Amino acid sequence: IHEKGGRLLPDSELSEMVYDSLPANSKIRYNIQYLEIPFGFRMRSKEFGRFRLTFEAPIITFGIKIKARSAIDAPGLPETEDENINSEVNILNMSYGLAAGTEYTITENISLLLALEYKQGFLDVTKDHGIRSDGSREDSKGTIGHFAIKAGILF
Repeated sequence: IHEKGGRLLPDSELSEMVYDSLPANSKIRYNIQYLEIPFGFRMRSKEFGRFRLTFEAPIITFGIKIKARSAIDAPGLPETEDENINSEVNILNMSYGLAAGTEYTITENISLLLALEYKQGFLDVTKDHGIRSDGSREDSKGTIGHFAIKAGILF
């Protein structure tokens, strides 16, 4: 939510000119897709019957932007979705995290994996090129974080 309006997305290819200068209390929802390359250190316990505990930390993830879209909900303007904001979002992202889970052995070479993962970005994904209606620079900070349930098959 941007309490002050202005040219908040000046480098974007917006669908209509009315979104070029947004009024106060405008809501901009980001939908960003990154291709992520994770690096981590995974530890596994010895087997307890058919189960084994796993823990992965740290997980350092490098992300490369694939697509960035937004939805804009501004007072007095029609709501819009799927606006192209690729130029407003940084191309690279980095995050750190950890995961804990369990493996269930089906055969000697096949196991099922179930894990809980938490990751938090530490780079600002927004470029902050916008200018508010009072002339000040738009200086929001956007980071990406997530909590996920991972399931897989190890073979």
